[in-house]
Amino acid sequence: MKAYISILLIITFYNAYGQVYKSKLNCTGDILDVGIAIKGFAPCSQCEIKIDSLKNGFTIVLADTSYKIVAFRIDYSNTNRLLLEKDIWGNKVNKKNVDFLSKMKVGDFISIECINIKKEDYTYLSTSMLIAVD
Repeated sequence: MKAYISILLIITFYNAYGQVYKSKLNCTGDILDVGIAIKGFAPCSQCEIKIDSLKNGFTIVLADTSYKIVAFRIDYSNTNRLLLEKDIWGNKVNKKNVDFLSKMKVGDFISIECINIKKEDYTYLSTSMLIAVD
């Protein structure tokens, strides 16, 4: 009986604490609106983009080119649940750094968050972006 209870406690502890997403990405600080966009599209905070424009990869750009994108978090979900959450260093999303591009479907969502941007020696956050895959 003690072994059964011990196993149950271990499983419960793992479910509660073992699956927490751990990140080295900074998601706190001053948030600036510097015009976040997918290269080739206008800046937007919520937008619809055709699947053909995303499925081979894409680049995140800023309207204010005096800032540089250092890193960001990408979340990929369908209407039911979050399917992937990953930190990306740099500004490019491709099949090497995320595996969902070939699995995307119309109606899915991509969220670009915790966008770390840098100007001179200072790091800030940019506003987030939600993309509805069309």
